[in-house]
Formats: sequence, structure tokens, C-alpha cells
Amino acid sequence: HYRVSASQDNSVFTQLLNIKNTSTTVNTATDLFALKISKYFTIFTLFMVVCTLILSIYLQKSPAFIFSLLSAIFVTGLLHAFISCTRIQFLTTLNKFAHAGIFFKTPATIEQARHIDTVILGKTGILTEGHPVVTALQAEGITPKVLLALAASAEKDFDVPLARALVTSSIKNQAHLQRISSAQLLTGKGVEALINGDIIRVGKASWLEDEGVKISNELQMKAFQIAQEGGTPIFIALRKYCHGVLTLLDPLKYRCKAALALLQHMKINTILFTSDNKNTAKTIAKDLSIDQYRAELLPTDKAREIDLLHTHGLTIAAVGNADNDLPMLHAADIGVYLNNDIQANVVTAADVIIPA
Repeated sequence: HYRVSASQDNSVFTQLLNIKNTSTTVNTATDLFALKISKYFTIFTLFMVVCTLILSIYLQKSPAFIFSLLSAIFVTGLLHAFISCTRIQFLTTLNKFAHAGIFFKTPATIEQARHIDTVILGKTGILTEGHPVVTALQAEGITPKVLLALAASAEKDFDVPLARALVTSSIKNQAHLQRISSAQLLTGKGVEALINGDIIRVGKASWLEDEGVKISNELQMKAFQIAQEGGTPIFIALRKYCHGVLTLLDPLKYRCKAALALLQHMKINTILFTSDNKNTAKTIAKDLSIDQYRAELLPTDKAREIDLLHTHGLTIAAVGNADNDLPMLHAADIGVYLNNDIQANVVTAADVIIPA
């Protein structure tokens, strides 16, 4: 049985509708400039018409001269009509994007998009399917089933891809979850939990080493092999010793290569930003022909890297899909958010929202 409660004002549909309505009521810089020019041009034209009309009456000019004045007024009206048609065309474009599932927070983003020369891409859910699975587990000093149960128990209370993959694998392999005393998610590092008085850590090798956990050469070599094959090695430690490494595999999206090839054809530089290890990032970047990669980045590191790229004069679009990517989206010139989970902080950070 499920009990669901939701506020209409906070629904995804309502938020997207508000974004669309806001974008269609905001004038772009080009609109404002054109309206300003039109305003001054109209005032100047009407002033000249009045002055010329008074002069023509005083000098008793022919009706042909009066006709020329009316023509000037007509031309002024055409300028207003042209600006209005341009605005209508722009709003039509925004509506077409909205029907296609692409929502611009402000129409200025469309104008700015033509200046983009660099696209930064997240990994999970952007280049990959976003549904990783556990494909293998190498254990030391403990049975794989028990190790899998410990890792899944530590992760089970967190709504992250790794946790879902571990819980699914434990159910499939009939590894019974255990009750935990406490657990905390360390962004960009892993999960630390207390089970039966023992500390369980599931995450990156660099984090475990910082915590004084010993990792054998065999497990390190296995992790290198996993990364070379495009997978993500996840280490599992009990107290101060690493007892195993599991292979987390998230398949690449089949349309990625074509999309990236199109960006390269447009002479746009591509960079992979990921919290994953360097070997995995290098393999994925090589497979997809991505120009550069940055690995083992925390959310704040991603924003800092974008600030450094800005110092080189680059105009950057960033594509992400999770809370960890929001600092990156906010720092970029255009932030593109690809996810159904749309909260207030997402609307603040992203310029383009695609609930894909």
C-alpha cells in the first residue's frame, strides 16, 4: 500500500509551467535595445513631422508634401511592427522548446547559446544510462556474500545510484541486510556506517587511505583493471582493513557518440567532469572522443574548475543531473539540468531544465 501526498504548487508540472510563463514575459537584451531605439526613433519622427507640417502650412505647400509626411509616420509604424513580429517569433520558439520538453528560465539563454565554445558533461545519467549495476565482487578475508551484505546495509538508507545497485545485488544474491546504528554520506567520498560496533566504509580508495585503511596490492591491481574496462571500482573496508572491491558498471548511452561528434563538428570543446577515479574517467573520455577530463572532483571543485576555465576566456555550458552538479551549473554561463527531480535550488542554479 502506498500513501502519497503532494502540493499542487510544488508539483513538477506547476514548476515547469511557471518557468515557461516567466520566460515568455521577460524581454531579452536585444528586445530592450530594439524597443529603446524604436522609442527614440518614434519621438524623433513625430517631432520632425510636426515641425515639417507647421512649416508646410506656413509656406503653403502642396498635398504631395503632406503625403510624404504620412509616409514617414507609416515607416515609423513599420519599425514597431517589425519589432513586434520578432518578439512573437521568439515567443513561438520558446513554446516549441517547451512542447519538446526543454524549458528556458530566461530567453536570454537562447541568445547566449550561440557564443558557447565549451561544453562540460557530467558522467552518471548524462553520458551513461544512470542505472549502475554490480557485476563482480572480489573479497579478501571474508566471503563475498557477507561483504556484499555489509556494503548494502551501510548504503541502504541513501537514495543514490550506488545504494540502489548494492541493495538490488544483495537481494539477487540473497545477502541479508543488517541493522545499522548510524550512517553518513560523505559527498564525493563514500558512506561510513556503524554495524554491530564495527565501522564499515564503502567508497573511494583515496578516501579510505586518508582514513588509515590498508588496501592490498591485489585489490589495487583489480581496481585498475576495472577502471581500464570502463567500470567504477568501489572499495569496502571493515575497521582498518579493506576486504574487497566491487565492480560497478553503468553502460554508456548509445546516442552519446553521435551527439559528441556533432559538438566536435561545431568546433565545440568537450570536457568530462566526474567524481570518479582518473582511470575510469580516462577510459570513458577515450571511448567517446571527449577532448579533456577532470576526475575525483567534489561539487565545489567542479565550480572552481569552471572559474579557472573562465579566466581563459571560454564561454561554458555545463550539463548535470544531480544536487552535486548544481554548483557547476550555477558557475557555468549556461547550466543545463537533466532530471525529473526539480526543486527550488535547481531552478535557481540552472538556466535550461529538461525533465528527461
